[in-house]
Amino acid sequence: MYVINELHNLPDVPHAHLGRTSLSQPTSLEQWHRHLTHCSPSTILEMLHGNLVDSLNVLAKDLRGKCEDCIIGRHVRRAFDGKTEMVLDPLELVSFDLWGPSHVPSVGGKLYFMPIVDGGSAYKHGAYLSNKADSSTIAAFEVFCVEVEALSGRKVRRIHTDRAYDSSAWKDYCQSRAIIHELTAPYSSAQNGLAERAIRTTMDDVRTLLRDSDLGHSYWAEAASYSVHTRNLIPSRRHPAKIPLESLTGKRQDVSHLRVFGAKCWAKVPVLHGVQVTGRSKLDPRSLECRFLGYAGGHGNYKVQDVLSRGVFVSRDVVFEEGQPHRTSPSVGEQNVPLFDTTLGVETLNKDRNVETLDEDKQMNEQPDQSTNQRDNMGEIAEDQDRHIDNQRVNNQRVDDQRAINIPTESIQHADSIPLRRSS
Repeated sequence: MYVINELHNLPDVPHAHLGRTSLSQPTSLEQWHRHLTHCSPSTILEMLHGNLVDSLNVLAKDLRGKCEDCIIGRHVRRAFDGKTEMVLDPLELVSFDLWGPSHVPSVGGKLYFMPIVDGGSAYKHGAYLSNKADSSTIAAFEVFCVEVEALSGRKVRRIHTDRAYDSSAWKDYCQSRAIIHELTAPYSSAQNGLAERAIRTTMDDVRTLLRDSDLGHSYWAEAASYSVHTRNLIPSRRHPAKIPLESLTGKRQDVSHLRVFGAKCWAKVPVLHGVQVTGRSKLDPRSLECRFLGYAGGHGNYKVQDVLSRGVFVSRDVVFEEGQPHRTSPSVGEQNVPLFDTTLGVETLNKDRNVETLDEDKQMNEQPDQSTNQRDNMGEIAEDQDRHIDNQRVNNQRVDDQRAINIPTESIQHADSIPLRRSS
């Protein structure tokens, strides 16, 4: 009754191409850039060339323009700090600090973010607190100690903090665990650079992820948890060519489960004894339209939110549609204005190009472009459209921030019951 074209005969439309490739592997470098919390493409290629993780299959290594989300989320004046040369064993020195209070509470009602960083492996742990009392911070640090000591088989030996934690409660806790507590000098919080850099890196990721996903500011804790999980699978500047989680556990890591934060997805409704757990008819749809909010306990378990009921649950049976990356004009190359690690960027990205391609690029650059004026006029029109879209996005964000959603921000180990929907 209908005349249709096969998929390979469709015109080269980005949305059609992306809908096909986002659910298969290998994946383009642009999508891996989003999978790996928008880290430097050169770092991803270093991971690929060094064979640091499994299932990192890159389909296309060329980048079209710059990542707009990274520009907006990571725009800085200069580098935060120099390279650290200190060599430490895992858990020999642990540093932490507190970020907050947030002007916008998280969807779970949290106001503070407490990153805990291991100097020996660069492994990060994120805790989300309602207050900054000693009892809350000590309880969060104890959770970290139990987790990393079980993973590594080592004991935490020293901790480094600023003088905000110079209290009798922390002294008693450190004595009970035989931990040496090192404090910064008065009015010298910059000495706690390991934790300060972790806060900056995570919050840069949070702004970038929220912009990429178009989610409101109230999802900052979810984005921070996503960043912490993913950064443990990416080499750090402190320990290049090493995966933090592998350094801590001694086990090789796999990245095939990583997906784009906030991506549209469909989760299967669980069925028990042939009946949906929601109690609805067998003829009802077997899938819920959701958005991806993070990773749950275990490998390949995803934390998703039902778009209609806004309930959050964990599922392993998820189909993803990751959408289209936000890139600048394809005529703008990554090498023009370095946005990422300048020590790796250009050389690494050009490593896979052959001599013929480089010669062709050189010839094209030497020839004048006859369509420059036309592209400039189109660029002005596109800028006006982008401003209109950005204004709409900001207004939608403000509306979304005002909604009170009671979902937890901590890691979920077990799936919550899926809320019932109203029959249409």
